Amino acid sequence: MRTVPTIFITLALGATTTVAPGVATAAVAPVADSAAMGMGNVYALTNDPMDNAVVAYKRDSMGMLMMSGTYLTGGKGASLHGAVVDRTASQGALAADRRHGKLYAVNPGSNTLTVFSMTNGMLKRTQTVSTHGTFPVSVAVSPDGMRVFVLNARRGGSIQGYQLVDGRLVAKMSWNRKLMLDTMSGTDMEFVSTPGQVGFSPDGRNLIVTTKASSHSILVWPMTKDGAFRTEPTVNTIAGAVPFAFDFDMHGRLNVANAGTGTVGTYGIRNGGMLMRYGQTPTKGEAVCWLAVHDDLIVSSNTGSNTVTSLRSRAAAPVRLGVMKTGAAPVDSTFSRDGRYFYVQTGGTNMIETYRVSATGVLKKMDADKLPGPIGSEGIVAW
Repeated sequence: MRTVPTIFITLALGATTTVAPGVATAAVAPVADSAAMGMGNVYALTNDPMDNAVVAYKRDSMGMLMMSGTYLTGGKGASLHGAVVDRTASQGALAADRRHGKLYAVNPGSNTLTVFSMTNGMLKRTQTVSTHGTFPVSVAVSPDGMRVFVLNARRGGSIQGYQLVDGRLVAKMSWNRKLMLDTMSGTDMEFVSTPGQVGFSPDGRNLIVTTKASSHSILVWPMTKDGAFRTEPTVNTIAGAVPFAFDFDMHGRLNVANAGTGTVGTYGIRNGGMLMRYGQTPTKGEAVCWLAVHDDLIVSSNTGSNTVTSLRSRAAAPVRLGVMKTGAAPVDSTFSRDGRYFYVQTGGTNMIETYRVSATGVLKKMDADKLPGPIGSEGIVAW
């Protein structure tokens, strides 16, 4: 396994500078100027069991990536039993809070969550907190950035919430919930039985967790503005679906990758957390485990088919637009903020593939960049 004891940043002149973990170096264009020119950054998590790290890439105006730094989380990565190309078998191992300039990263081998501050594309590690559970795999930030929840996958699964107070996370033990799932611990079925993702609805009023094969359910906790929520969630069971990952479209509709049926389903959330299904569409792929959404464009990662499928969300079944071949085992993915570019990690080769997105939702592959670390890394965010 690759160890990352220091950060190596290659400057434009070809010189290499070594700096201590968490220390920012190498000036880049200010965020406002970069955004105006269609530039930005992409961050990916290595999940290295020796030294977990976030790898930073600069994104140019054509969407192309160039590695700009590696930042240790101070924790360790790990792998679920049975996992090969998807070591955490989850979506959302990295999460960004643009309002407060923060990046959150899970450390499944250390049962911790790392907080980075983000300045002009560079990261500085500012805090590491316990997740008060075992094997964290996903982290979510409320729309206002004031609440953060982490999903722990093992020992039946749990969620733990935090408040952002004076720029630092404070654990709220009243926001801890045990999921009591049968996660098939110690067997090769563990990676399909652990919970897959935690996330907020766009209005911040609902917290959602997918349970994958353990109960084929989507759990929803309605929340108050101050973060209070009841002990038991509303359980929405979708027989045989293996709901894995989700994201919301521009109209607030919940779009879910169903690994068991190879479909993307679209739902509305009613008062009380009950889901109303609008419809579902086959992706023409297998092991549909991840998806990313920008406006009303959905792209699913079909890990078992080495493809991604683009779909258009609507208040009915999504409309399938096309299927594109990828490298081995596409997993976690993200869009650039303007939606012009799509990035997907390939768990079988540990690459980040770059695609241009047309106005009609058609994807065109442009490039592929190596992600350091072990095969099966997950967690990617575009800034």
